[in-house]
Amino acid sequence: MIETSSAYISKIDEDTIKMVLKPNSRISTEEYQSFLPAYKEILGKDSDIKFLVIVQTGARVEKRMVDFLKTDFNTTYKKAEAYIIVSPISRMFMKVMNKLINNKYPIRHFEREENAIEWLKSIK
Repeated sequence: MIETSSAYISKIDEDTIKMVLKPNSRISTEEYQSFLPAYKEILGKDSDIKFLVIVQTGARVEKRMVDFLKTDFNTTYKKAEAYIIVSPISRMFMKVMNKLINNKYPIRHFEREENAIEWLKSIK
């Protein structure tokens, strides 16, 4: 496991990263970019990565992240993302943000980690 100032990053399987955003953390664009080397260190690769992202209460991203998340940097290494978002308000925000970003890979929201992992494993 790798710990950053805002997240815990670990391996679920050979293709999947689990990222737990710390409560009340704020992720900057620069920190988000620094996660990619951590993914490579954990999985030994930097493409076709599936993600389980658990967003704790109060965790958030900078406003400028919405534009950054639309860039190729964010989409070239991701294969799928599953989210578990504790706060109902954050869940609503994330759904709107995902529509604005219009990702090129599948994204789903889940209430249970087991269901999210099962879905991620079904992505080939």
